[in-house]
Amino acid sequence: MKRLFVLMMIVLLLVGAAACGRTSVYYVNPPTPQPQQAEAPAAQPPEVKPTEAPISPDLLPQDVDPAVFVGTYKGYYENNSGDMLLTVYIYDAQVFEGEVVMAGEFEFEPGAGNTEGKSGLYRIEGTLDPVTGYVYMSGVSWRGSQPSGYEMLDFYGYMYENGYFAGDFVRDYKTFFEMIKVSDIA
Repeated sequence: MKRLFVLMMIVLLLVGAAACGRTSVYYVNPPTPQPQQAEAPAAQPPEVKPTEAPISPDLLPQDVDPAVFVGTYKGYYENNSGDMLLTVYIYDAQVFEGEVVMAGEFEFEPGAGNTEGKSGLYRIEGTLDPVTGYVYMSGVSWRGSQPSGYEMLDFYGYMYENGYFAGDFVRDYKTFFEMIKVSDIA
């Protein structure tokens, strides 16, 4: 079900990008979709790895337009209470010493059927390697009140050419996240 959601989001993004005539490439290619198998209750999410050849070797970090990383990314992750909906807003991105330094917000809320989850929002800061697409983001401060039993999570992963962003949280919650860029506006 989650893979179907991600595939639908990718199709919507590609249709929107085609309609806008966007063809710029700044980071790695998306992973190749695998055939669907019946989900086991304790199935682990797939490991996300960058491709062998991330981008054109002619593209140097100082050539990257950091504005391509600004936008709204939507997806999901799981925690002890169940499925959680995730929105990451990247509202600032600048090239500094060969990396893209980014700032934004991490918003979470319970998904369908999750009656125990809570909602929250916190500021994040981090970096993106424009050659590999590797991202590392850290929680900075809560916006509003911190939900009881929740803490800010640092996370890392890879951003792909089509707006797909996937990875893991730093703490060992055995939690995997997947997002797709849905807007160029944060």
